[in-house]
Formats: sequence, structure tokens, C-alpha cells
Amino acid sequence: MKKKNKKKNRRKNKINISLLLSIIAIMVSVGQLVFDNPYFLKHFNKVELVSTEIGINKAPNSNRLESEFLIENIGNNVAKNVEIQLRVLRDSKVLFMPNTFNLVNPEVPKTPVRNLIFKCDLMVPGEKVKIYIWSDFEHYLEVNNIDTLLYNTRTSRPKHDYGPYITRAKHASGKVENSVLAFLNLNKKEINNLK
Repeated sequence: MKKKNKKKNRRKNKINISLLLSIIAIMVSVGQLVFDNPYFLKHFNKVELVSTEIGINKAPNSNRLESEFLIENIGNNVAKNVEIQLRVLRDSKVLFMPNTFNLVNPEVPKTPVRNLIFKCDLMVPGEKVKIYIWSDFEHYLEVNNIDTLLYNTRTSRPKHDYGPYITRAKHASGKVENSVLAFLNLNKKEINNLK
């Protein structure tokens, strides 16, 4: 009788261990399913880049217009393979501060505007990069078909805006949220000469 009880106890222990291991395996599988879900990754493991148009500036006695943009990583992880496409006037100069982006397509077309693509390997969380684009003011007005821009006066954007502006921005994990000003507002600013 004692032998039969011992065998039953051993079977119960074996069954309990097997049952416990299978429950743990199912829990691990469910955990992987949840944590690899795109919805979960989007909210908890996110890389979020935002590009913002800051505005346009011009010194009172200068013919140079400065357009200013900001791109920043407000997410929790590193953004890899960041790419920004800018539409600028043909003779515009572009400066990144800090200079972490590299120009990919340097050709200068004979058209009045250029589409420039800049790439950066990575942007760490909290990193901010300012983009300055200097254009000839008269050429800007002519190409965009604007009569005039007055200081601190809101002007509606032209129907066909030829730049400068951020056309497209993306990174390895998705697109970048792009914030554009609804109106053009020319601000007075002393601008250092760019050589």
C-alpha cells in the first residue's frame, strides 16, 4: 500500500512540475507577443522626431533673408538614419547647427529651386539641430510671386510655395512630425555675414 501511495505522489509531483513549466512557457510567449506589438513599441519604445518652422528674418539694410527651422528628438530612444529633404532657392546657403547632417545630392540645377537631401546617422534623445537657410530677398519674392513682405505683418503663404521649407523628413522607425507656420511673418534681425 505504501508503494502505491509513493508512486501516486511521484506522479503528482511530475505532473505539477510539467504543468508549471508549460504555464511559464505560455506566459513567456504571451509576454513576447505583447512587448513586440507595434502599438506597445510605438508608445513605450518610441523614437519621436519633430521638425518646426521657426520663422523668417531679415536685417533692415540687407537683401538676405534667413529662414530658420528646428529638428529635435523628443522621444526616448536614438533615431537612426535621419533624412531631411529641403526645398530651397537655387542660390541659397544651408547651415546646420551643430553640423551633424551631410548633403547627399549636391548638384545645382538650372531651375529656380533645388531639392536638397541631408542625412544624419543618428540623433540621441533630447538632441536639437537648428537649420538656417539664407536666400536673396528679392529672388525669394520673385520666385514665390509675393508683392512684398513687411516687418511684423502677417502675410498669407503663396499658393505655390517654392521654399525654403522642409519637404519631407524621416528616420529608420518612421516619419517625422512637421510643423509649418500658417502665415509668413518677417522679423527684424541682425544677421552675421556668411562667406
